[in-house]
Amino acid sequence: MPNLEGINLRFRESALSRLDEGRKRELNSRMVAKPKLKTFNFIQDNPRETYGMTLNDIPLLSHPSLTTLKLQKVRIREFGRPSVRPLPFENLDSFYLHAGDYSYEVLNKFLKNAKSLRHLEFHHPFDVSARSDPPDFSELLQPCKSSLQILELWWDCMDPLCFNNPGMKFADFTALQYLAIPPRALFGPYWFENDLDILQMLKDHIPPNPKVLFLQDIYPCWSEEELAEDCDPEAILLPNDYKLIKTLLTNIELFPHLRYIVWTSEIGTIPPEDLDEMATELGMAIKLVPNRLELPPDLKWLDRL
Repeated sequence: MPNLEGINLRFRESALSRLDEGRKRELNSRMVAKPKLKTFNFIQDNPRETYGMTLNDIPLLSHPSLTTLKLQKVRIREFGRPSVRPLPFENLDSFYLHAGDYSYEVLNKFLKNAKSLRHLEFHHPFDVSARSDPPDFSELLQPCKSSLQILELWWDCMDPLCFNNPGMKFADFTALQYLAIPPRALFGPYWFENDLDILQMLKDHIPPNPKVLFLQDIYPCWSEEELAEDCDPEAILLPNDYKLIKTLLTNIELFPHLRYIVWTSEIGTIPPEDLDEMATELGMAIKLVPNRLELPPDLKWLDRL
């Protein structure tokens, strides 16, 4: 079927995982070029299983015409081998990846040729502990820094995130309008640092034209204000998070298109009243949201902001 435009592989049972490599090679040998293939979805629906991709799965993905790719609940470590060439994704527009055994080398095989990418949505699995040194997506995404508009980096871990990397610098991503990322992944271990140059940190790490900044898992602390006995203690922003948001608001001319600063938190951390008032005066919104579904990215909506 050389005129096929979409492939949707969706399965719950492990039959596909049980295919031996010889059978895969036989099936791959029967594949013909699909110059019109635009969409490829490979989705493991079984909550207890992931599919381990091997070198014999590479022909499934080797379609230069692809514009939309979704890989859900897969293992991709094999793609990091030196013998594997970067995938031919020059026309890729949207990429969704849910995988736990990624590395810089593996991700580079998917992203090195993705010069037209506009939307990347990455998910680290809930049941896999996060590494302390995540790959630097600001380096991996250099090929599409002029086209990328939506970047979602979600670590859906059950354990707290403890990143020790120096952060990711998106200052030269001029098209980026929606950035969703844990602040520790974006800025590095800044929470308890003293004498931070927060303005310079923002200039280095935040793109110049964002409309939405979505910070995943802001770390809360407890208010020291005395409360009535029947009142529960309130969670507030850490001092450096407060300074970060205030610095953004007071230097909004550096980020003139910014309209939303939102965050999630394990414990509710509502915006401080003074920052809320500043944002309102600027025609912006700052708020705690329960999850990403509260403010999903959409290019048409972003264009209207």
